[in-house]
Amino acid sequence: LDETRRRDVALPPEELELVDAQGASRWYSVSAQALPAPGEPADAARQPREARSAMAVLRDISPQKAIQRRHAEFVSAVSHEMKTPLSGIKAYVELLADGEAQDDVTRDEFLAVIDSQADRLQRLIDNLLNLARIEAGVAHVQKETQSLNGLLDEALNVVAPLAEAKRITLRGDLSPLYLSMHADRDMILQAAINLLS
Repeated sequence: LDETRRRDVALPPEELELVDAQGASRWYSVSAQALPAPGEPADAARQPREARSAMAVLRDISPQKAIQRRHAEFVSAVSHEMKTPLSGIKAYVELLADGEAQDDVTRDEFLAVIDSQADRLQRLIDNLLNLARIEAGVAHVQKETQSLNGLLDEALNVVAPLAEAKRITLRGDLSPLYLSMHADRDMILQAAINLLS
């Protein structure tokens, strides 16, 4: 406010974080404007600086800040997730280029790892595209009543070969009851596959 009184031109809005007594913080966009002294002409810029008053308007932007923070965290997490399969692909390509695979069995093993890591990267990209479509409101959701157990069993069958390749034993322990749900089959199936993977 003091700086606004001293200047002849308005300052651009600034962002300000305020913390209350309980430690909770809120973010505000602050705009300040110099005002004329009472009884003086309306043009504050022509008044002596010491005679000016100033007014500040605070607009709560905490929700936007929270969204920005979540997006930054999301980008960081996705970048980390993508680096892992890329590092694996690069390492095995280098091994192949250096002639480390001297027999067909070893070479096939290296190629299988590269293939599985490329598939994982493709799944990550597909998930990002799906998320973008959902956030943009262009994802087509077709809800139908279906069996939860049947869908989970299908998801188990999809990831079973990947688990076997890593010597992981998967066991389905589903309820004997018929559990019905009303949801988009493909989206729920993809979510279950993602969790199992």
